[in-house]
Amino acid sequence: MRTIQAGLLALATGGAMAQAPDQDAAAAAPPPPRLLLLLLQPAPFNHPDKAGAGIGVVDVTLKVPDVQVGADTALLQLPLAVEQGETVAVTLKELTVRDSHGNVPLATRDVKGPDGKLREWTSPRDVQGDLVVHYQAPVEPPPPKRRAAAPPDTTPGPTLPPPATSALRVERGGLAVAGNALVLLPPDGRQYPVSVRWDLSKLGDDASASSSAGDGDVLLPMGAPSRLWSTTFTIALPKRASN
Repeated sequence: MRTIQAGLLALATGGAMAQAPDQDAAAAAPPPPRLLLLLLQPAPFNHPDKAGAGIGVVDVTLKVPDVQVGADTALLQLPLAVEQGETVAVTLKELTVRDSHGNVPLATRDVKGPDGKLREWTSPRDVQGDLVVHYQAPVEPPPPKRRAAAPPDTTPGPTLPPPATSALRVERGGLAVAGNALVLLPPDGRQYPVSVRWDLSKLGDDASASSSAGDGDVLLPMGAPSRLWSTTFTIALPKRASN
């Protein structure tokens, strides 16, 4: 009897020892990387004079996990201007930033970047934990057409394109904008998988959205957030909503 009990004990002990390396390996495995989330919610113009003019604002939410940034260090950045005009760095409204300690006070400074001036957002305190950035990006409505000046007693000249001031402009009621004019990003070199999501609930069922990364919501593999600056974001409206 004792021999049988000893044998069973040995089997149980050996099995536990055999499982231990697997359990230790699972415990030592790093957790999966957390997502950087970009959520875009376009909405129409809410001013009566611009009703039917198309998209009037893009509500932007950026969530960056596990941020550790010291006081007075660049937290977010965006070019001041691109080829198409001024960026959201100049025109954005209602910017708020939160971390694990609550609201983050902000200051701005303009610095020289590799392709022109950048606007940086800093905080007078350390910023820690998950960062949630929210702001509104106004979209410039299509201005009235203008004609070239013509001498008296002559037929008017051809219609000239309006001067561009903002990189976010309505085009046939919709919008196409490069990320380096729209998306504030952290300047550090950390890499994340990136989730790009759309909320088109304010535009109606027939609206559609895409980016150069794919149609609708997309999940990008691990990489630098700066790739969002070379991404083009496009929103299309049905004719009845864009006329």
